[in-house]
Order: sequence, then C-alpha cells, then structure tokens
Amino acid sequence: MKTIRHVGLIVENAEKALILYRDYLGFFPEIDQVESGTFFESLVGIKDAIARTIKCHNKETGDCIELIEYQQPEAIKRSKSINSLGFNHLALNIKEIDNLYLELKNLGLEFITKPEYSPNGKVKVAFCRDFEGNLLELVKEVA
Repeated sequence: MKTIRHVGLIVENAEKALILYRDYLGFFPEIDQVESGTFFESLVGIKDAIARTIKCHNKETGDCIELIEYQQPEAIKRSKSINSLGFNHLALNIKEIDNLYLELKNLGLEFITKPEYSPNGKVKVAFCRDFEGNLLELVKEVA
C-alpha cells in the first residue's frame, strides 16, 4: 500500500507559518532542524542550499505538514491561481468551520468565500490562502 508521507510547504517565515498550522490547524512540530551539506544539496538539487525544516504532525490523524524555510538561496515567489496547473490546494477536515473561519479572517487570511454548504448538503466548505498564498480547502463533514 502507498500512503502520503507528508506535504511540504515552502514558507518565507516559519515562525509566522507555525501560528497558522500549529495554533489554528493543529499540526504540532515534532522535528525542527536546519538541513545543509552534501546530502541535502543533492536531494534538492541546489548547491550550498540551507533550509530550516519543521515536520508538524496532527496528533489525532498522524498527518504531516513539513514547513520549509530556505535560508540559502532565497525562496522564489510564484503565481498560485485556483486554476493553475499542478498541485493546487491542501484540503483539511475541520470539526468547527464557522468559528475557525472568523478566527482566520481576524488573523488576516484571505478567503475566496465564507463557509458554504455543498449542493448535496454533506459538507460545509471554504477556500482561503495561507500567509504564502497557498490554497487551503477547509471542509466540515455534516452528513
């Protein structure tokens, strides 16, 4: 069987990203390290690369989000539209979406829409962008 090990997110500011992913979404750091050297350079294909990597796990599900803050070279910004090719968004199951929506709006996150019920009424969904512009789909199962 094949399973997803983790999702890696390049972030500009790991401490700021932790506010969202740890404090609001429940992904707690288990490994926080600076990676560099021959193996890391070979792995990422960038000479002299240095990055802080933080593996954050959801204690209930074991799911992992790896926050990666490059110290060298500087991270490259890219356009991330909802209809861009490639990986598009991270969908997260949320227990209480309405309160989380308000908390994340107050935190300054941009929402495409407030939480809305799907046509079949089985889920309530909202799309937002994290601090780096990555799309997050927040989903509360209701039926």
